[in-house]
Amino acid sequence: MFNLSELLGEDRVLLDLNAKDFGACVEHMARHLADRSLISTRYRENLVAALQSRESLGPTNIGRGVVIPHAYLGGLANTLGCFARLAEPFAYGQPGEEPVDLVLLITGPEIEQRQHLQTLAHIVRLFHDDRLLAALRAAPTPQAALEAMRETEGRHA
Repeated sequence: MFNLSELLGEDRVLLDLNAKDFGACVEHMARHLADRSLISTRYRENLVAALQSRESLGPTNIGRGVVIPHAYLGGLANTLGCFARLAEPFAYGQPGEEPVDLVLLITGPEIEQRQHLQTLAHIVRLFHDDRLLAALRAAPTPQAALEAMRETEGRHA
């Protein structure tokens, strides 16, 4: 069974990220992955373009202040992610929707389409848990954010 700890490590949890909009947010997160040599600079550029293209089909905003941008490209062996809690929420999606303050970027190899759908379904279910959202918004450290995710997965197993 997939779990968030397979996608994230402490080095992929960003707390109080300064980003004024969706584009700046995903650019910063993709750069963060490249800076840690988790993806190449070329993959980073392709990823940002693919994320923007995916969003043009419809926002990946799942409500409650959460957006889960995702894109799958050739060039990675495994699915990986980066989580960010924003310093200041930004408006995103339809007018009147809650501003976004939690972002989980997911990327991986395009050949695993079925697994991606299962991964997204699992994550969406987790990010509709009130206790998880409250814990992520209050987490003082990346470790605390990851522990909140693990605890939530335990409740939803």
